[in-house]
Amino acid sequence: DALTTWILSRDDIEDVLGDLGRLGQVKPFLRDANGTHNSQMSPGGGLVTRASKVKLSDLRQHKLLGQGSFGKVWLVSHNGNKDGTVHALKSINKRRLLDSHQVESVIREKELLGVLNSPFILHLDASFQDAENVYLLLPVIPGGELYSFLRNHKRHDRGVPPPIAAFHIACVVEALRHFHQRQIAYRDLKLENVLIDAMGFGKIVDLGFAKIVSDKTYTFLGTPEYLAPEVIMARGHNKAVDYWSLGVMCYELLVGMSPFYLDGSTQVELFKRIVLRKFKIPDYVEPTAAAFLHALLQRHPDNRLGNLRRGNLDVRDHSWFLENNIDFRALQKKQMEAPWKPNVKTPLDSSNFENVWAIPTSLGVAHSKRLTAEEQQMFKGF
Repeated sequence: DALTTWILSRDDIEDVLGDLGRLGQVKPFLRDANGTHNSQMSPGGGLVTRASKVKLSDLRQHKLLGQGSFGKVWLVSHNGNKDGTVHALKSINKRRLLDSHQVESVIREKELLGVLNSPFILHLDASFQDAENVYLLLPVIPGGELYSFLRNHKRHDRGVPPPIAAFHIACVVEALRHFHQRQIAYRDLKLENVLIDAMGFGKIVDLGFAKIVSDKTYTFLGTPEYLAPEVIMARGHNKAVDYWSLGVMCYELLVGMSPFYLDGSTQVELFKRIVLRKFKIPDYVEPTAAAFLHALLQRHPDNRLGNLRRGNLDVRDHSWFLENNIDFRALQKKQMEAPWKPNVKTPLDSSNFENVWAIPTSLGVAHSKRLTAEEQQMFKGF
């Protein structure tokens, strides 16, 4: 009888399984005596971190990059650092976390940041805490938000050119591949949560809503304009919600505005348009791009691109990426040329971030009501 032999290259196998070099390597999530996270062991058996020698007291704050409901993000440097390396320090108020029942969420975010390893996802350098705040020490991503990039580079009546949109969407697709291979639903995908690194590649940040989801979860969360129909209808959701949000992001990059938002409409009206899938793709959007959007913005998750039998591979193999010369293997290794690279003059250059404030008096976020010993115990080992 005739024998047919199929040969798979290493690249073919790694497209499905990821980097084979990690197989057989033990890289447990560990904490040292100070509560700093560690993601691997040194050859001599000691614990290693990306910034293991940094202490909170060594950090010098320079600028306030952002401020939210729970805390602040600072541009900081290490006092003893001679190579000009800077970090972003995210300070989160414990009392506000307790009052909003978000302690578990921030601990989960810290642990995920410590174990995920993708060039398209933010990683954690170190973590600290004091009596009032917890802190995440993160690398600085100097290009600012993808939202700001769109606003500064879009054309008058539409978004950015298709090759630029395809490049940034491809970076997000790679990040989602890393999440979903580990059964993690990101659940807060939006332009503001993708920053552009020094080489011009996108990187997902803010993992506060990310969660391991083996079947379905029913928590109502996310940004209204990006919510998938199954979240709004409380039918339970999984990682498929990330591909709906990817469709919204892609539409925004190509068209310059949200597919479902209308000025003056209420949130209820917004949700109705999402659930009924009421949106229009302008005629100037190329047919393959329109097909890509329709495939992602499917009301039923079982019919949504990215949640079919081949999962993320169906997204990567779409003809829209081929038309725009996206080589995912080269992208994974950052061997593609990015369409735009941020102009960063010094390590402390924050010109690509909006609303950068002058330095206030406190590194953390103060709160009048002190935590009890029992409440402090909830942050043990952070």
